[in-house]
Amino acid sequence: MWAGIWLGMSACGTRQEAARTDAGMDDVVTRTIEWRPDSAGLLQDLVAAVRYVPLESTPESFLADISKIRVYRDELYIMDDGMRADYGIRVFGPDGAYRRHIGRAGKGPGEVIQIDDFTIRGDRLFIADGHAGKMVVYTLDGQFVEDIPLADADLASFAACDSGFLWTGDIYYRENPENRYGLYKTDDRMQPEWKRGKYDASSTRALLTEVSDSLLIWMQGGSDSVYFYNRQGHLTRCIHFDFPERHRIAYEKRREVRDLPADEKFDYYRIGEWNPAVVGPYLMGQITMPGGEWDVFMADLRDGRIYLDRGRYVVRDQTAGFYPVNDSTFVSWVTPDSETFLEKTEPRIAKLPDDVRKRIFDGDCALVFYTLK
Repeated sequence: MWAGIWLGMSACGTRQEAARTDAGMDDVVTRTIEWRPDSAGLLQDLVAAVRYVPLESTPESFLADISKIRVYRDELYIMDDGMRADYGIRVFGPDGAYRRHIGRAGKGPGEVIQIDDFTIRGDRLFIADGHAGKMVVYTLDGQFVEDIPLADADLASFAACDSGFLWTGDIYYRENPENRYGLYKTDDRMQPEWKRGKYDASSTRALLTEVSDSLLIWMQGGSDSVYFYNRQGHLTRCIHFDFPERHRIAYEKRREVRDLPADEKFDYYRIGEWNPAVVGPYLMGQITMPGGEWDVFMADLRDGRIYLDRGRYVVRDQTAGFYPVNDSTFVSWVTPDSETFLEKTEPRIAKLPDDVRKRIFDGDCALVFYTLK
């Protein structure tokens, strides 16, 4: 029901304008949201319930960490943070029960050396392996279908369209990018269709996030804008955050700011490009504040109001991904590493429930389901 809010936002209470995308793509109508933290609400006022679900842990299902979750047909497809081919893509039920494993390690047909990213379309799962220069296609029950050579193995992320795929190119910060792009599209056989947003000397890496069966988000590191794409590969909308001018990252400084430590020298707002999501009427993500403090935000796309966690750790791992389950629920995760770090740096924080905490410190990961009011 909320699709119309962010695909066809009116000018109610905000201004709309044409804005050039950071990567030099076509102009797009932009919704501007003023970032005024002094009047921001509290994230805890939006969350009705938090539920922890430890993942079943066996030799077949073990995950050292998590980098991506795709919620699809009432199952959770999970990629390990180490991109390890032997872990493949683990599939779990919403109760944390392990169901199956997709992918095989190796150099032969149907095998991958490393998992750079994965996506799902229909009854097929696609694993991109830039090291092997191919995309491996499986059925959702793990049967190998085919290998498809990659047209460009220099990838950072990708996502399935209704036909073909969208990709973002990787970037090498010590070199001048040549023939590397912030976004490009191929057909189903990996043949190029178009490229946009050629990286230049000030560019930072762009990433795609799969939000739902109809929505993709494209962002570039250090950007103050979030771009919405549909599954036809078309840019539909942009949300621009109007940060206080003295704390904005100028385009030409993004490479420099990228290398700054997140401490007292960091004097900017920076949205995390790896984990934006849309949940019901809210755009959410991670943000680094002036001074280097991390926070989680939600922006109400109806009235533009901002909500922040402000150190309450309602969202426990603030660097994890956020993935919608439905219009009122999203899922994230906690891991042994994230919980150890949190208890060390925030000793006064409330501990996890005893049974969940024991599982975490025994080496298991846990899903965290957040239900909004």
